[in-house]
Formats: sequence, C-alpha cells, structure tokens
Amino acid sequence: MNLDIRHTFKKKLTYFSFAVIVLMLLITSCNRKKDRVDIIDKLVGTEVNLGNHLVEMNGNGKPVLKNYDYQIVLYTDSAGCMDCAFDLESWRDLMKQADTTLSKKIDFKFIFHPAAKNQLQSLLIKSNFEYPVYIDYDNHFYKENAVPEDLLLQCFLIDKENKILAVGNPIYRSEVWNYFKTIINGENANKKSSS
Repeated sequence: MNLDIRHTFKKKLTYFSFAVIVLMLLITSCNRKKDRVDIIDKLVGTEVNLGNHLVEMNGNGKPVLKNYDYQIVLYTDSAGCMDCAFDLESWRDLMKQADTTLSKKIDFKFIFHPAAKNQLQSLLIKSNFEYPVYIDYDNHFYKENAVPEDLLLQCFLIDKENKILAVGNPIYRSEVWNYFKTIINGENANKKSSS
C-alpha cells in the first residue's frame, strides 16, 4: 500500500511539473510577443539613419536603385550562423516577387556587421548573389538606430524620408510580407506594424 501511495504521488508530481512547465512556456511566449509589440510600437515612425559609413561589398552586382518609393533594410550581425541569418535564396525569391507584384519601386539594403568578412564574401560568391550588400565595420548602424536584439525585428520597411513604417522579417513570416505589400501598394492597412 505504501508503494502505491508513492507511485500515485510521483505520478501526480510528474503531471504537476509538466503543467508548470507548460504554463511557464505560455507565459514566456506571451511576454515575448508583448515585448515585440512594444518594440515595434517604439520603432514605427522613427527615422533610420543610414549614414555614410557603409561600404558596398559586391559592387559588381546590380546598380543601387536611386529612385525608389520604399526600402526594406535588413541588419545582420554575422557573429552567429551567417547562412541562417541571411537566407540568400529566400531574399532573392522575395525580391523577384517584389519586382513583379508591387505597384511602386522598392529598394533592398542588406547591412552586415561582419564577424567574418571572408565568410560573408564566400557566401555571396557561392550563392551568386547579385544585389548590393553593405558592410558596417564599426557597427554604426546598429548603435545609431537602436536596432533590437531580436533577429525577427532587425528588418524595417522605410519610406523616402527613412521613416520606419513596419518592422519584421518578411522571409520568416508571410504575414509580415503581406503587410509590407499592403503598405507599398497603398492599400488601407488596419495594423500599425507587424512582427
């Protein structure tokens, strides 16, 4: 009988522990989402300082678009997995889609603070990425623009005046890309931002 009580107690303790873990994950998830919304709310409407400290890395690619209505600016700190942070194939696909489906001209600006410049060069050559990529050796862009640490929030849709209109990475979330397209095509957007 004593053994049965212990077994029942262990079983209930296991269920309780599991329930506590699930509850903690839910709370953390909700807090993270709220934190993202707060960060986005602070960023939307602020001006992005592109500065003149950026060095174009692959200048033999497509010319930089001078007359555009919007820009998508992606910042990447390549200290981690560069292939993961900068999914070139997905960006290439999205850029081709932008050329064919958007009503206004859009420019893409990829800004790197490289931990390993050679690794970035190798990645660009290997994937035959023909779009301009910029290096920020001293990480001015990150510091001057209060770029969030959250990788999903290091991409901005900005207007001609460099004001942030929306925040989020469109290659990771189709909702973000749909929201960007709504803004660019001049449709009535209900939301202020997207994450």
